[in-house]
Amino acid sequence: MDISDLADLFQIAGAGVWAGKWLKVAWEGRKTEKADIAIVVNISRPITKDVQRFLEEQAIDAHVVRISNVKRFGPRTEEWKGAVAEFAKALRTIQERMGAKTFHIFLSAPSVITMAMGCVLGQDYKARLYHRFPDKETYVLVLKVPEDFPQ
Repeated sequence: MDISDLADLFQIAGAGVWAGKWLKVAWEGRKTEKADIAIVVNISRPITKDVQRFLEEQAIDAHVVRISNVKRFGPRTEEWKGAVAEFAKALRTIQERMGAKTFHIFLSAPSVITMAMGCVLGQDYKARLYHRFPDKETYVLVLKVPEDFPQ
């Protein structure tokens, strides 16, 4: 399935999965209209259950979109560039099809990937970035984009 098919899949009510060459995108059903979307990147380790618990505890009403790698990334730059390109296309498609006032971003990925994803995100989207502190055993909101980075 080509990444262009991702746009059609987001039209379908209910849960879905799309697998590209480098990344897999999965989303929950659209039972209700929600203003926000939680983007959960599970590359280094699975974090979805922790994130869902955090969203419930914080009363953040958001659709959950899970992004994971199809296979382990090797030393070839094509793999890393491909993953970031697929992330960019998925993010644009999610925004276009599902609409989001705010993205809540939770990352468990190599630093190179998170840096590149941040470049893709830029200041074009309203986003909240969270970090999990092991001693707190929960997530903490650490950055607000674009508010924390005035032009």
